[in-house]
Amino acid sequence: LSVGNILHVEVCEANGLRAADPWGTSDPYCKVTLGSNTQSTSVKTKTLSPQWNQSFTFPMEDVTVTTVAFQLWDSDLRSSDDLLGECSYDISALLLGIASEVTLPVSTQYSRDEVENSGQLKVVFRIVQP
Repeated sequence: LSVGNILHVEVCEANGLRAADPWGTSDPYCKVTLGSNTQSTSVKTKTLSPQWNQSFTFPMEDVTVTTVAFQLWDSDLRSSDDLLGECSYDISALLLGIASEVTLPVSTQYSRDEVENSGQLKVVFRIVQP
């Protein structure tokens, strides 16, 4: 990893998300964070298996920041959004110019001892030179 390179993250899809709305679905979106930079996908309504296929670009400003964090949320119009689950990926082993597709387990931590599997998130990573 080198300062000045660019990380491309494509958030492809999720499946098996938990239902947060009373009618058995969710309105999911995904927040992607590298360091202090956070970007979000669009909201997909009434689904537990959203397909986003959205790409984001992150400048690599600090080589010590090697974890990309993902938070999946249920969008609510009348109240605060509900956290559906989280996952992360260590990008330190990625090779320059090589796309790496991964499926990450999504989990929800309710307490220190209680963690629930909350589906999967498919993502493609690629580091390129500017």
